[in-house]
Amino acid sequence: MKEQEGPRLLPTIKIHDTEFYVDIRCDEFREVDAPWNRISFNEIREDTDGKTTGILFDTREKNVYNELVDPEKIPAHVKLVIIPSLIDLDPIGMARKYGLPDNTFIENSFPAFRQRHKQKSIQGLQRKQKRKGKGL
Repeated sequence: MKEQEGPRLLPTIKIHDTEFYVDIRCDEFREVDAPWNRISFNEIREDTDGKTTGILFDTREKNVYNELVDPEKIPAHVKLVIIPSLIDLDPIGMARKYGLPDNTFIENSFPAFRQRHKQKSIQGLQRKQKRKGKGL
């Protein structure tokens, strides 16, 4: 396992059509072109299913829309943006936050997990096809 390495470039996420740095250490998204514009991770809301997280993004202000809104009457300049998990956005930043080796969450991040799962599924199908004999 690799230990924590030196300084690095922060990953970015495009929220609607605005690029933000993902800064795990400061618990915020910080706009690339206007670093004073920040969105706290505390603004991210979870759906009732507990699996989906997102924000209402004000495209005019390039920040979270903080007013109460009827889901049927969302203003045209406000968009619902789904936010991936922080481990998927910055697995190295999450590892460093908890004092773990840089690659701790890389293996378990969603894209890596999906690829591994797909490979295991294909291998499982290949094994099933090779079986001979009577089934149960």
